[in-house]
Amino acid sequence: ALSMDCEIRFGFAPKKDNMAIIATGAKKARAYIQGISFKTDLPDQTHLFLNNSLTKTGYGYLIIWNGSATLSVAYKKEDDKEKNILEKLIEICQNKLEIKIPEENQKFGSYGSFDINQPKIDKSGKLYIGEAGGFQDYLFGFGMNSAIQSAYFAIKSLVSSQNFIANIDKKIMPHMKASLVNRYFYEKLNEKNKYKICKILSESKDPLTILKKRSNYSLKKKLMFKLLNRKLKSL
Repeated sequence: ALSMDCEIRFGFAPKKDNMAIIATGAKKARAYIQGISFKTDLPDQTHLFLNNSLTKTGYGYLIIWNGSATLSVAYKKEDDKEKNILEKLIEICQNKLEIKIPEENQKFGSYGSFDINQPKIDKSGKLYIGEAGGFQDYLFGFGMNSAIQSAYFAIKSLVSSQNFIANIDKKIMPHMKASLVNRYFYEKLNEKNKYKICKILSESKDPLTILKKRSNYSLKKKLMFKLLNRKLKSL
C-alpha cells in the first residue's frame, strides 16, 4: 500500500461525510469469539472441537505453531455468553488432549457480523465493504476473502465506473446465500454427523474441492435461500 503512495493514519477518525467507502467493521454482534493465547514447547498441531455441549452453533479450535498456541471458541447469540463457554473449552482441552493450559495466558474476545440484507450503498452513495456491508460467510465466519473482494469492487466502481452492486451480486452474494443455507443445515447436525463430515475431509486428498462443491449456489440452494431469507426478514 505504501509503495503505491497510500497514506495510512493511525489514531485518526475521519468524518463520514468525507468518506467514499465505509470499512468500519461490524455494527451488530451476531456471533462471538472468546479465546486465550499462550506460549508452549509442544509440537505444532491443530485440533477442532465440535462438541454440542460446548456450542451447538459454532466450534472450538486449538492451533499450536512455532511455540505459540491459540485456543478459541466461536458461537452465535443462541449459545448465550454467560455459559462460561471458554472455561468449558479449556476443560475439554485439558481432559481430552491432556494439554495443560498455563496460568500465564492472554485472554481475548471479539464479535462478528453478517447480514445479507444490509444495504451496501447508502442514500448519499457511500459504499459499504467488509463486515460494514454485512459481507461474511454464514457457515464458519470467514470474512477476509469477501472483505478484500468487496474493497476491490468498491475501488473499481470509483475509478472505472464499474457497477458495485452488479459485481458483488455476481461474485460475492451467491457464496453468501449458499453459506446461509449451509449454516441452517449445520445447526441441525448432531455430533455423529459432524464427526463423519470431519472424517471424510481428513481422509480426502483434496478436501478443499469437497468444501467448494458444498458452497456452490445450486438450484436446490436457491430455493432454500428464498425460504430462509423470508424468515430472516421477519425477525
